[in-house]
Amino acid sequence: MKNFVIILFLLIIPRVNAQYFSDDNRFSVVEKNGCTPFNVKVTAPECDGSISCTAVLGNGVFLGFNDGDVLPYPTAGNFKLQIVFGTSGTGSLNLQVFPNIQPTFELYACTGNKVSVKVTDTNYDQYIINYNDASTLVTVPKGSLAKDVHTFVSSGNKTISVHGKNLNSADNCVPAATQTIDVTPTLQPASISQLEVLNTSQIKLDFNSPPVSNQLNTVYKLEIAANSNTSFQQLQTLYNVTTTAISNVKPDDNFYCFRMSTFDACTNSIVTSSYSNLICSANFDFNIQSDVNQLKWVTSSLAGSNVANFSISKNPGTLLTALSSATSLDDKNITCNTNYCYQLTTHYTNGSKSVSLQKCDTSFSNVIPAVVEDISAVVNNTSVALTWIQNPAFTSTEYTINKSTNGNLNFLGNSTAPSYTDLNYLTESLSCYQVSYIDKCLNSSPVSVEACPIRLSSSLLPNNSISLSWSGYTGWKNGVKNYIVQRFTVQGQLLETIDNGIITTLTDESLDPLNQTYLYLITAIANDIGLIESVSNTITITKEPNLFYPSSFTPNGDNLNDTFLVFGQYTSKFDMRIFNRWGQEMYHTADLNQGWDGTYKGNLMPEGTYVFTAKITDLEGRASDRSGTVVLLNKQ
Repeated sequence: MKNFVIILFLLIIPRVNAQYFSDDNRFSVVEKNGCTPFNVKVTAPECDGSISCTAVLGNGVFLGFNDGDVLPYPTAGNFKLQIVFGTSGTGSLNLQVFPNIQPTFELYACTGNKVSVKVTDTNYDQYIINYNDASTLVTVPKGSLAKDVHTFVSSGNKTISVHGKNLNSADNCVPAATQTIDVTPTLQPASISQLEVLNTSQIKLDFNSPPVSNQLNTVYKLEIAANSNTSFQQLQTLYNVTTTAISNVKPDDNFYCFRMSTFDACTNSIVTSSYSNLICSANFDFNIQSDVNQLKWVTSSLAGSNVANFSISKNPGTLLTALSSATSLDDKNITCNTNYCYQLTTHYTNGSKSVSLQKCDTSFSNVIPAVVEDISAVVNNTSVALTWIQNPAFTSTEYTINKSTNGNLNFLGNSTAPSYTDLNYLTESLSCYQVSYIDKCLNSSPVSVEACPIRLSSSLLPNNSISLSWSGYTGWKNGVKNYIVQRFTVQGQLLETIDNGIITTLTDESLDPLNQTYLYLITAIANDIGLIESVSNTITITKEPNLFYPSSFTPNGDNLNDTFLVFGQYTSKFDMRIFNRWGQEMYHTADLNQGWDGTYKGNLMPEGTYVFTAKITDLEGRASDRSGTVVLLNKQ
């Protein structure tokens, strides 16, 4: 090849010391074409000083001229050089000045200390290659034949330069382009450091980074095999790059394996013993199920793949545990309605890695949240405060409270906290409540059982005893342990506390001459520890100011039943009058503790039935009239 190029160069090289004459043959130049800056030496014997000559360069410059002067052309272009010979005429010659462009070329490393040079530039007719090792300069034409193969005597860094020259032109196109190459007897195989799936149709490979030895000047052929296919196909030719992208693939449906063969540019053949490491993508899938994110993948198990382990990145989250040989993973450490992204990395024993396509989706749960089972209700006049405990395994976003009144169920309100106060509660309306909720996974719980506040009622018995009864509390999963009855004064002072067990009735026969009116309250205690007590409505009841008196008395002086005395309960004012059968008033007193001794104006009245009337005011300020009869007996 090299001999052919040299012969061709010898055939086309111009004559040495050629002369180019003007159109009137009165002046000449050695070279009429050249690269910038082009200096043209003009021979014009007539301009020996005997006449005044002028050089018109054709670029707007006029110079006085003498035979042998050098005319400068600093810029590229086509110019018409004219010499004006005094008054005796003008001669002209066309010149061409080329841009002085540094050529571009590529160097390819080959086995056996060889180098292939390929000139990629087409700005010049010829290119001169200098191997800088005392060998003969090599000239090649532009185009497909602008290449050469050279063998160096020794290995190591070599400097090669190339400069261009046009035919029938001065050889002044400098400076030459220079490159350095590491020449070795044996080519270095490629080393693929990383594979990354960019999207559903692109894969990126990083290799030879950083390059060692002459890897940058070595040609590699990228080969591909899909799935478990063991037959590789050539895909790309790679030279002087450290990364490449592969398009028109489907890494979301398949996995692909890659390797790089070493190509000898001098012999145009694959170096069969010089392959890179094998690296493969993984077909990585992400499947969302209730409360679990299922990950699975498949990649090559071909001999030479040398997979060390797998790791999975999780966002939001941390790196999941490295897996040595698994091809699936169930991630249960998740929160519903959260967007998760996963990416699989295959680690190889040589340190290279393959990064899968990132997969993202939103987790969910279809587990029905636990029903609210423990609701407490505290009644306060015309309101009831509801509180409840919910299974902590579920997180509520909103509670819904429904209210049934006299059997009619209706929506009452919503709450984000486990509590709600009904400001329109009436004990007599027989109201009950149900609670449900939506958890953070957007699942609805079942509706709770009805929680019916304790409804306390009372009645006053003829003997001034108080009969209490109340509805049994419902709303707790494991029911009521006991009921506590509390009796208060109207001022709120606690008078008595009674543990009534689970019985929902009580008759209060207690005697208290100082307090006529009582307040009663029922508190339910749950069987389950930790639940808030449920409290009934408060009722107020006032005892009657009853009068007690004997049916007869004997004012005979034996100090036994000598006086008619009235005994009263809860009486603050008392006015009593006694009359005989004809309506004549016998006695009058405003002192409850003072009785009638049976006399009128100092005389003992005869036996018989007498009538009394009493006006009383009780401790609550209520006035009432009472009356009755008493029999006076004169026993000696």
